[in-house]
Amino acid sequence: MKRFGMMFAVMSVLALTGRLDALPISASRHVISETVELAAKRSGRALTPAARHAMEEAAAKAFAKYGDDVLRTLEKGGLEAIRQGERHGDVFWKLCANASPRAARSLALHADALMPLAKRIGSDFVTLEGKVPGLAEECVRLFGDGSAKTLSRFPPGEIKQLIGYARRADSPQTAGLLYEACQKSGGQVLKHLNWKQIMAGGLSAGIVITAYRISGGVAELSQTHPGQFAGLVDKWTRPFHVFLWGIILVLLWYLYRFIRKSFHWMESKIPEPAEDKTKAHLGPDAEKTQNIGSGRKDA
Repeated sequence: MKRFGMMFAVMSVLALTGRLDALPISASRHVISETVELAAKRSGRALTPAARHAMEEAAAKAFAKYGDDVLRTLEKGGLEAIRQGERHGDVFWKLCANASPRAARSLALHADALMPLAKRIGSDFVTLEGKVPGLAEECVRLFGDGSAKTLSRFPPGEIKQLIGYARRADSPQTAGLLYEACQKSGGQVLKHLNWKQIMAGGLSAGIVITAYRISGGVAELSQTHPGQFAGLVDKWTRPFHVFLWGIILVLLWYLYRFIRKSFHWMESKIPEPAEDKTKAHLGPDAEKTQNIGSGRKDA
């Protein structure tokens, strides 16, 4: 293995200086054979002599065209990288050669799905794929191309947690809100989310903002998502508005009853009209006599 490492280093230097022709053919064949053997172990395959010879020929052809990136990619990505390199060319070999072993292996297995994104986004996408194999594509779909650069710096556990919560979001806007909160808080918002509650009832904007408020970032969130934030504030304050209107109606009812009672009390205090004192003193006979007298005058 040490001998292979020394030979690989020599070949890398010669490839960089453009002097591969100075390396003996037997030596380059030996290094390629060793690389194919390592690639077979990486792929978990046992090669027959015929298959081994075919792989060595394909690796030698790629090496002659693309240089030592081929050897580094095969060592990390496995035998599948040979066919993917033939299909995707120099960009594939360069990305895999500079990627982590997990990322190179993932690209070798799923290059048709991942290479368009890797070409569009760049090495950040490859780094993200290396941290969470099989999830980088979903990250970009949920949070956009720019998320690859941000999430490539996050620990794998937090990335998986973020994706798990985003899958339970009630809308794409809520998923985007969660990503913004995670980005602004440096992942701290994830520590304040109740996973049991989210798994049972889903993720809403209210849950995200509540967790973000605990982590100390409501001001930034109101600037990045003003529409959602305003709607959520209205939702939070709506019960208070209903309660306030209820109090006003009750006060108006008591005011109405107070005014009505006051009006009746004032009516009770007004004195009734006084009767004619003369009639009251003479009695009913005097009234009859007066009526008879008035009748005679009329006659």
